[in-house]
Amino acid sequence: MPYTANQTTLRNISGVTKFFDFIGEHGTTLENGDNANIAGNIWSMWPNDTLKQASLLYAINNNLIEVIRTPIVVGFDETLGGVRKLIFDNSDVESGPPDYGSYSGTAP
Repeated sequence: MPYTANQTTLRNISGVTKFFDFIGEHGTTLENGDNANIAGNIWSMWPNDTLKQASLLYAINNNLIEVIRTPIVVGFDETLGGVRKLIFDNSDVESGPPDYGSYSGTAP
């Protein structure tokens, strides 16, 4: 499943097919092991809906769903003079070029 920079990927790890009301506008049913890609950051999707926030936290804390990815962290490296993203590999944290291509300009 393709991944874009500004999305969250969630995976159903409950062992059964479940309906998750916090995925999408009206909720989504995922079979065990299925992923759902959501545009943006799931942590800021429902700022005024305490029920959906509580449902998300309950699902995570009770091993019903896991967060596979959140939007990438991108920053400007002054020494290199360019934009870099964080890369996590084998417990190491590195930086690398962003997937969206080259960037030219000055730091904000």
